[in-house]
Amino acid sequence: MPSNSSSSTSYHSSPNPSVMCLCGIRAPLRTSSSEDNPGRRFFGCINYKEYNGCTYFDWFDAPTCARGMDYGRKMVRKNLALEAQIAEFKKTNEAHIAKLKKSNESLIERIEELLMINEEQKHKMGRQRVVLEALTKKSTVYEANCYKMKIALLVLFLVVICLWVKPYDVV
Repeated sequence: MPSNSSSSTSYHSSPNPSVMCLCGIRAPLRTSSSEDNPGRRFFGCINYKEYNGCTYFDWFDAPTCARGMDYGRKMVRKNLALEAQIAEFKKTNEAHIAKLKKSNESLIERIEELLMINEEQKHKMGRQRVVLEALTKKSTVYEANCYKMKIALLVLFLVVICLWVKPYDVV
């Protein structure tokens, strides 16, 4: 039978027993991770951490043999070392994440600067395109005027020649 003492030696044979604690609620089956009883299962009230909480405690498993205790203690220490290593990895990971976030923010700022420069260049190129189109029109008009002037000069040259050479002059 369950007892309310922390040094209880009651053992249960049922695979999933339902045990009620002193509070009148079901006491869950838990597994010890202490060095004194590593891996040993027990019933404990969920209110044991509360102020004036329930003190119900009862072992489910028989005591572990000496070899099992040594192995269990070794596993508990190894687990604690791994948990410490995980905590260190988390700190390192958080530092890397913070560094990456800062780099990402810098890259975003640089991209925004480059986008503004790109927009300025687009506007500048647009103005240059307008100027180029105006110059192209002027160039086309100039070329047309040059062609007209060439024709006018040719006609003038022909008139001068015709006036200079008189077909009715007899020698």
